[in-house]
Amino acid sequence: MNNIDLQYKNITAVLTKELAVYETIIDLFRQKQDCILKGNIDNLKSIVEEIQSSSALAKKYQTERDAITKLILNEMNDNSTHTMKSLIKVFDSKRSNELEMLYYKLKSSAMRVTELGRENDYLLSASVEHIKNLVSLFIDRKDSTSINYNNDGLLSESKLEHKVLDIQV
Repeated sequence: MNNIDLQYKNITAVLTKELAVYETIIDLFRQKQDCILKGNIDNLKSIVEEIQSSSALAKKYQTERDAITKLILNEMNDNSTHTMKSLIKVFDSKRSNELEMLYYKLKSSAMRVTELGRENDYLLSASVEHIKNLVSLFIDRKDSTSINYNNDGLLSESKLEHKVLDIQV
């Protein structure tokens, strides 16, 4: 087995591992959505930690992939940019097809991670906005319905009002 064959095995192994990590992140993002919708804060915290460690692992594999890609292209005297597309072009058709399939699976998974991340961001921001609106319904400094006096009989700064209670009374 020559060095190119070994490097090809290395690059496919790294791509396969990277793809598995992205699939794990996709699953974790789905679990995160479920926790956001159910308000399960404890599980949400642990899922976020798992996502962070999986993301670090994906970054490690990406760095490894870039190094192997550069090594292969240099060994094959290819002066093009060190990208997966350049790597796909330098191999025979069978290997190119295998690499291309892995590349598109990886790209598809990365796009799905991005999409789920945006959905989760939206859910979190919508949840925060909803809570802010609920709080302002119950407690707000605006439109005070009572006047507060201090011990000397002078008007003092308005305290937090309980708007729902004021409306009901």
